[in-house]
Amino acid sequence: MRHSESNFFSHFLVAALRRAGLRSRLAWLPLAGLLAVAWAGCATGDISLMVPVAGGEKLRVPLGRGGVVPTEENGIRIDSTTLMPTDDKKQAVFGFAFTDAQTRALQSVKVEDISDDAPILIVDDPKPDSVKGRWHTVTRPYDIHEAALKWALQLDKSVRIYRFTAVFADGRKVVLNQGMIYPDIMKVGIRHLFGEKY
Repeated sequence: MRHSESNFFSHFLVAALRRAGLRSRLAWLPLAGLLAVAWAGCATGDISLMVPVAGGEKLRVPLGRGGVVPTEENGIRIDSTTLMPTDDKKQAVFGFAFTDAQTRALQSVKVEDISDDAPILIVDDPKPDSVKGRWHTVTRPYDIHEAALKWALQLDKSVRIYRFTAVFADGRKVVLNQGMIYPDIMKVGIRHLFGEKY
């Protein structure tokens, strides 16, 4: 399981349990077990998914023994695509990070969700700050009914593609696509946290 997938599960499960009473906590135990089994099944071999994205093209999402394989191109490696609940609010924030092995100065960074018919801008950082080549950010809180999160209201598994566009100080641009899989049973936890009853 990728680090970002592990963080996603733990953040939402812990937050949901904090919101729930003792009776609801006991109800979460079978869900936690099922999630562990689902993730173990993802770690059986190397396969890939072909996912349609905005613009009509299809992108390959490689899956390795630990889940979705981190994208790495032109010296940049995607480190994190994380979704975390906010404290005491029915909202969530995204966390994104990448490392540039060449430690180049950045001019701007954008992150878009390109999984639907039209791209959804999630991050627009016109003055990115990186330390030793690592850029990271946490977004503003999102409500589950906003475009960036409304996929969680759907019952079946969601595969989201996040497009990172890094522009460097010398004008060069690198575009990387990173997939993230949200199993249907994981989405149940998200919806419950946001107050949905299904």
